Amino acid sequence: MKKYYFLLLGFVAITNCYAELKYPKDCKASKVIKAAKSGGCEVIMGAKHHKIKKNGSVVTLLPNDLKDNSTCRSIIKDVNAQCKK
Repeated sequence: MKKYYFLLLGFVAITNCYAELKYPKDCKASKVIKAAKSGGCEVIMGAKHHKIKKNGSVVTLLPNDLKDNSTCRSIIKDVNAQCKK
């Protein structure tokens, strides 16, 4: 979704900040955290896992050493479904 702001000399297109995560390309904890934060979710850092929350309820748990497997696929699915503004 693009929003257009008109200035005196022209216009600027501003796109939505949230970019949907893709599996397996985005199976890195740092990319998932960045997408969750930009999508309006809260990330609570832990020693071995991070909690991703939306409106006080836990969306998913994110391990520090996220690997390219079915766990990553389900985490990306949950973040894409819940963490959109």
